[in-house]
Amino acid sequence: MRILYIIFFAFICNLSWSQNSLKKAEQYFQNLDYHNAISSYKKAIDDKIELNQVQTEQLADSYFNINDYQNAKLWYDKLYASKQNAVSEVTFSRYLSCVRANRDYEQSLNLIKTYYKDNNKSLNFYALRK
Repeated sequence: MRILYIIFFAFICNLSWSQNSLKKAEQYFQNLDYHNAISSYKKAIDDKIELNQVQTEQLADSYFNINDYQNAKLWYDKLYASKQNAVSEVTFSRYLSCVRANRDYEQSLNLIKTYYKDNNKSLNFYALRK
């Protein structure tokens, strides 16, 4: 019985430390300390904590702000899929920049067509920039 208590206590401690990592990561992000925000988010992910959409966007933005477009694209991919293509225009613009920085121009065109399918003015704007 004592072993069960020890295991339970260890599990609770681990869970609270992981939640603390998320709080630290959000605090680092708010203070524009993107490197520490990334490491705190990675620690939470390693502890099997799932990020919500806000945290996923903050992680992607952190990578974007330190010019790590490859990792930013991975997290923007997850965010874009989880929000079913309904991200803000600023987030979409950053996502698009990451896709283009990774030289995936076909995906870039498909994203533009999908995102602006109901907005011909913006679709034409991007078409002219091509």
